Amino acid sequence: MRGLNVAVRVCLALVFGALSLGPLAGILFVTMKIMADPSRARDARIILALFPIGVLFAWGAYSQAKAARRIWTEEKAEETAASTRSFLFGAAVVLLLGTVVYRKFIMFVPGQGLFRAALGRQTVGQLGAIRSSLSIYYGDMEGQYPADLTALIGRRWGVEKLPLAETGMHPRSDAIQLMTSDEVARRKFRDDGGWYYVTDGMNAGNIGVNCVHTDVKGKSWNDY
Repeated sequence: MRGLNVAVRVCLALVFGALSLGPLAGILFVTMKIMADPSRARDARIILALFPIGVLFAWGAYSQAKAARRIWTEEKAEETAASTRSFLFGAAVVLLLGTVVYRKFIMFVPGQGLFRAALGRQTVGQLGAIRSSLSIYYGDMEGQYPADLTALIGRRWGVEKLPLAETGMHPRSDAIQLMTSDEVARRKFRDDGGWYYVTDGMNAGNIGVNCVHTDVKGKSWNDY
């Protein structure tokens, strides 16, 4: 019976240890992104979210390994009982947290869960900023939209440079796919990242994300 108890705790220690690698990988990924592009510094909040989760998983692994050692060495009964209480509490907390993590954030891999949510907020915000500049242009030019989004670049329209669209499904890009209203209706998107811009027809002046994948809400990026 003692051997089975030890085996169970060792297995749990290994599981919790493996779970702690997810947040660690996420922290390393975000750190590398920030180092490569300092403008992404606000993504540091993702690190703040991942760190305590990683610590909890690591603590779970440590507590189970320690409990296994105590049982194997047959320490005093009261110490083993205390270890058992610690195990039950730790297992409940870590397993509950693990369930939430894997259901909501899906292992923190790029393009999923928490990453996709953060990227989504950023890209949708940038999309709104470009649309605001287009509205200013439309008003100043007496009902005419620019032939290309590059015409917005300049202090007059409030665009220093076109922002990069990032959905987690394609490389970050400010590329522009020029489309007609008919092509948009037939959904002829290249799906290679960046933006699409409608140059004529009833939807002239419309801009969106050139990505047919869905975000964490299940909405297609090019429907924003």
